[in-house]
This record gives sequence, structure tokens and C-alpha cells, in this order.
Amino acid sequence: MFLGLRIRNLLKKQYKKTNIDVSNKIKQPQMQFKSTKDLFVYSKNRCVNALKKEQPYEHALIVDTKKNMVIAEYIGDVRRCKIEDLNQLDLDKKNTAIIHGHPDNVPISSKDIKTMLNSGVYQVIAINSNGEFSLVAKTLKKDKNINKKFQEFKMDLYNEYKLSPQENNLFTHDVLSKHIPLMGLRYVSNYKCLK
Repeated sequence: MFLGLRIRNLLKKQYKKTNIDVSNKIKQPQMQFKSTKDLFVYSKNRCVNALKKEQPYEHALIVDTKKNMVIAEYIGDVRRCKIEDLNQLDLDKKNTAIIHGHPDNVPISSKDIKTMLNSGVYQVIAINSNGEFSLVAKTLKKDKNINKKFQEFKMDLYNEYKLSPQENNLFTHDVLSKHIPLMGLRYVSNYKCLK
């Protein structure tokens, strides 16, 4: 009986893994760099180049900042980039970051924060077409209620107001600057449009 249940659970896990769509994943060997700076420069260039194409798209990379490696790369569309196999990858979650392009100078989004919290990676970085970044990261402060606090944080309520893209970016930046630290997270941005 116990063996049958265990086999059934293994088959369910295998079935779930085979149904994951990774058609947007770039097939390439893992790349290792001499330094974390080189890793970030490569990642930033991949994201910025994708955003500057005639038909721009979001490009995403999963990187290990301890080994200075690109683990995987994905191609999205003009609005988003799916990373469906994130939880199936063998990641060092204390040293794994997601770096991706954001069109229209949009800072970190609530979807980016959810991805970070649900996948266990320590940092998500959004890069705009000018090479500027916006990031959210976990801190050393251990707060078991981060997910709960984030669920209570209703970013969607702010979307009710009709704001220009510039006003919306400034408003989002202001909200994130005030609320993210209260959740035990770190938010940083060097977007010029937010200053």
C-alpha cells in the first residue's frame, strides 16, 4: 500500500514536469563568468538589446551570483516573459537572481515580487531600455509573514486611478519605496525617470 502511494506520487511529479511549457527557453550550455560584475554586464546587455529590437521583447535570465553563472535564458514578448520551469531547476536559492527587461521604464512590478516570493530566489532585477535597473531583494531579516503581508498589499487598488505612464511609474516607485521595507524586503532603483 505505502509503495503504491509512493509510486503514484512520483508519477504525479513526473507528469507535472512534462507538462511545463519551456518553448521560450534558449537552448544553450550554462555560461560562467570571471566576476559577478561581468555576469551582470552580460545580463544587462541581453535585456537592453532585446528591448531595442525593431520588435522589442522581454528577455529574462536566471543567474547564480555565487558561481557567476547564467543558468537559463528565456525569450518573451513585448509585455512579459514566462519562466515556467523555475521551480523545477536545481537552484542555490540564496544566490539566484532573475534579471529581465522591462519596456517603458516600468519599475519592479507586483508580479515580479510574487515570483521572487513564490520561487524562493533572493532577488529580481528589472532593466529598462536605457540600461537602468529596479530591483527587489530579500534581506537578512527573517520574516515568516512576508508572503501574507504581500498578499495584503493591494497594488491593484492603485491602478484604478488614470495616470500617465510617467505619473504611474513615479507613483509605483513611491509606493514600493514606502511599503517594501515594511515587508522585510529591499527595493532599489536607479531609473532616472523616477528621480
